[in-house]
Amino acid sequence: MPGHQRADARRNYARILAVAEEEVAAHGAAASLEQIARVAGVGSATVRRHFPTRHALLEAVSRQRIDALCVRAQELAGAGDSRDALLSWLGEVVAYSATARGLAAALSYPDVGDGAVHANSCSSAIVEAAGPLLRRAAADGVVAAHVTADDLITMIVGLVLATEHHPDPAAGADRLFRLAVEGVSPARENRQDAAMAIPLQITVDARDPRRLAAFWALALGYVVQPPRPGYLVSSGDGAGEAQYTAVVDPAGFGPRMLFQRVPEPKAIKNRVHLDVNAGHGAIDRRAAVRTHVSRLVAAGATVVREMQEESGWWVVLTDPEGNEFCLQ
Repeated sequence: MPGHQRADARRNYARILAVAEEEVAAHGAAASLEQIARVAGVGSATVRRHFPTRHALLEAVSRQRIDALCVRAQELAGAGDSRDALLSWLGEVVAYSATARGLAAALSYPDVGDGAVHANSCSSAIVEAAGPLLRRAAADGVVAAHVTADDLITMIVGLVLATEHHPDPAAGADRLFRLAVEGVSPARENRQDAAMAIPLQITVDARDPRRLAAFWALALGYVVQPPRPGYLVSSGDGAGEAQYTAVVDPAGFGPRMLFQRVPEPKAIKNRVHLDVNAGHGAIDRRAAVRTHVSRLVAAGATVVREMQEESGWWVVLTDPEGNEFCLQ
């Protein structure tokens, strides 16, 4: 509320907001604006003057809860395990949204047909609060790199609205959230192979970690991982050059590749190499492989030879620093 408004206007605003909180608690996002006006003892035009859209009213009603969630995100931002911190906070967003009627609607996209487009300040505040938690989890490799805070909040809004009429909305929303989490950030102890599998990272010596990381991101469909604070340091070869650069599977399943700066060039043939299955799922596998070969040659790879044996057909290449690998 602007500070220069008249005292009676401020009283009207406070009265409308108090009544709106009661009506939204009773009827959710469908609370009648006309009923709010009647109970508050003002005209419908007065309600709409203070709250031009239903969404604006829901945002005002939800503001205190939104602020509490933002404070909670700050408390968890540097606490303990990054995955646990993010999921704990998202779980609280789910619980708040499922029990505080109207909150999920306040976090949803406004109805563009409801007059002028109304910026969603509640959603913006929550998305901003989620940022540090999500970035820390992504840097630790426990959340897929392509997941955004907008994605997570939109997912929560959808599942809360979907369970709004469930016999126990909070329990229903929480169950769907836990199922969704397994797709966004599967817990290792819940995987079928948890008793056997040990996380794997592939570490490669490189004269130029950034260039080699970019090449392998192209080769594998990976993305360069945002560095953790202090993780990229000057190597001594030049101010600001990367000592380490990593690439990760954006879906969160493939092994991380870390490229570390070394002074010496590659000298002998690899004893271990990567087989890149570029033709997987293609109708014309050879054509798919040749297309990918062309991309990689343009990025600095060299074709060594094609191989045809009883076991199959593949192309042997070297990356920009001479490391052998195969495309098949």
